[in-house]
Amino acid sequence: TLARVQSSTRARFVAAPVGRFLRGRTWALGCPVAGLYVTIFGGRPDEADMRELAGAYRVRAGGTPHVVLFDGSRVEAVDAAAHDLLIRYFTERAARFTPNLTRAAFVHGDGPAGALFAGYRKVLPLPDCETRSFADTDAALQWLGAAVTVRAEVVALAASLGSVDPALVRFQALLEERPSVSLAKAAHLLAIAPRSLQ
Repeated sequence: TLARVQSSTRARFVAAPVGRFLRGRTWALGCPVAGLYVTIFGGRPDEADMRELAGAYRVRAGGTPHVVLFDGSRVEAVDAAAHDLLIRYFTERAARFTPNLTRAAFVHGDGPAGALFAGYRKVLPLPDCETRSFADTDAALQWLGAAVTVRAEVVALAASLGSVDPALVRFQALLEERPSVSLAKAAHLLAIAPRSLQ
């Protein structure tokens, strides 16, 4: 489990992002510590995934300097329309995302998906930001100044993409909001049979 970075609902994440993350089917968005924001992709993101992620980008870093990790090293296949949507989203909102952004690390894998993520640092409008490409998540986090414990948590979160049942992620978020919820009520809220949830 992640020691400090906990699954959250969108509303809770937007209101208080530090120490929380949101998770979609093929992505995770988080703020493990103040000043560090991470977006991690895995599997085969499609347009629906990118729309969901774009809807989650409501958190503001405020007036404080911050750094960003954009990790696509676990993406297995590229959906051109999905990534076009993401690039358009960031390009149209550059003024919102770039103030006080000091560094951005882009992590890529191999093959076509790796080439796509390696190219993000060239096509996204980051004029006053130092950028660098990496083939390793931990090395990117180290360059961003993350502590060893934070790096381990983010690497674990990245490794979990594709290996955790999305229902479990929703259940974790529900428990954060309602720690004393009964099994029966949780199963009802998640539309899962109580025995399956158990």
